[in-house]
Amino acid sequence: MKIWWKINNPAQCDTFKVRYGLARVHATVNLHFFTSITESFVAEFQ
Repeated sequence: MKIWWKINNPAQCDTFKVRYGLARVHATVNLHFFTSITESFVAEFQ
């Protein structure tokens, strides 16, 4: 079923892959940003 869907909707499948990849990158960047802010905040108040 999934293979059939990919063959019939290759563009849609690629769009999903791109969106999923961007979402993962975005989440990773946000996590690193939040971690660095937290670390500097903690370091300032120690």
